[in-house]
Amino acid sequence: MRRAVAAVGWVVLAAGCEQPRTELVARVDSEVGWGAGAAVQSVTLTVRRNGPAGALRSARTTALGTGGDRRSLPLVVGILPGDDTDTPVWIEALGCSDPNGCTPTSAVVAQRAVVRFTRGRTEEVPLLLASACVGVTCGGDERCGEGGRCEPATRATVRPFDGIDAGPVADTGMDAGGTDRGTVADAPMTDMDSMTDRIDSGASDRVPSAELTTSDGFATDASESCPVGTVMVPGGAFDMGQSGIADPVHRVQLSSYCVDISEVTVADYQACPAVTCTTPAVGEYYNWNVAGHENHPINGVDWSQSQAYCRWRGGDLPTEAQWEYAARGVDDRLYPWGGDSPGAQLCWGTPAGRRSTCVARSFPSGNSPFGISDMAGNVWEWTRDYFAPYTGSTSASVTNPTGPPIGTSRVFRGGSWSNTDPALVLAAYRYENSPTLRASNVGFRCVRPAL
Repeated sequence: MRRAVAAVGWVVLAAGCEQPRTELVARVDSEVGWGAGAAVQSVTLTVRRNGPAGALRSARTTALGTGGDRRSLPLVVGILPGDDTDTPVWIEALGCSDPNGCTPTSAVVAQRAVVRFTRGRTEEVPLLLASACVGVTCGGDERCGEGGRCEPATRATVRPFDGIDAGPVADTGMDAGGTDRGTVADAPMTDMDSMTDRIDSGASDRVPSAELTTSDGFATDASESCPVGTVMVPGGAFDMGQSGIADPVHRVQLSSYCVDISEVTVADYQACPAVTCTTPAVGEYYNWNVAGHENHPINGVDWSQSQAYCRWRGGDLPTEAQWEYAARGVDDRLYPWGGDSPGAQLCWGTPAGRRSTCVARSFPSGNSPFGISDMAGNVWEWTRDYFAPYTGSTSASVTNPTGPPIGTSRVFRGGSWSNTDPALVLAAYRYENSPTLRASNVGFRCVRPAL
């Protein structure tokens, strides 16, 4: 049985009665066996702006199967453009052998598309996980086409969206095969910062409110967004810590939040009233009142000064969990940029002889999976948490942890311009010191709730 795809809120889409809207609807289906125990047990769907190296707008993993937290295919996800309808959208669907998702290098099968919005139109982008593409490795800006041949991802099919679940898709001549599963899928009309993948039970075509449940189990509002200069980190779950560096590794779930794309700069800090943001340390290696260093990160600020600035901005310092998730995402990468050893991706003490911080955002190749700069190197960054040894495990998760209620030292993260040890710039590495510390290699960035 075919059913109409429902929109978020109070509008039900049916054939011939959709309201004009600038939107893309990504639809993921598979001709590879999927579900619990099958070759493909989950789908990781990622959306970026402009290409595989563009700013991350959303990343979601959906466990496949029936019952409980598992969902059925096709997976139908709505993507709105926000204020920008001209920048291409890069969409990647990974079929994973693990119910908890995967990376492009560990995926069973992958499909990609680079497409543009069409003003005033809702269009569907079919992404078929084709059997001919199993084991095929294409470039980040390529898709797997007919017969398993790699081709430019810009050749992906885009077709008018009629609001109907039409069964398995045929993508660029590749026959989806199989039969109509008759599932009912909601197409949330969310913006690209808060993409969701809600699959309806079939009891009703109408979504009762604009609040949705993401694949990670968190409520997110279709209207949530972030201020200029920050980026949305969508709610999700990840394994925090690293064996041998920050033990024990434990499962953490976080709600969506906004985080500064850049470390707070001298110019940023100067904009804060002096009665709120008191004077940082000055002298050799410090940036305050140094000509030409206005766009360097502020340093020489203690924990209280850093938090005072963030609260003046309407936010706070990130928790350790928020900081680490923003730095490494969901794929357990060692560094914000991936697994490659640190070199030219960051501002740090190699090559030898560096004597100061660097201009913020000077190392885009070192950006985190969410497009956040300088999460390794430049300055260590204060977090909100007191220091304490980790507890917990990967078998039982903790939600939105805030660290211990009391302590004598605070945690900072990320390494700095003066460090030369690669271990110190690992995304999971923790360092702690007195909250009164003011050092030339310590600064901060802020977070705030989504609007």
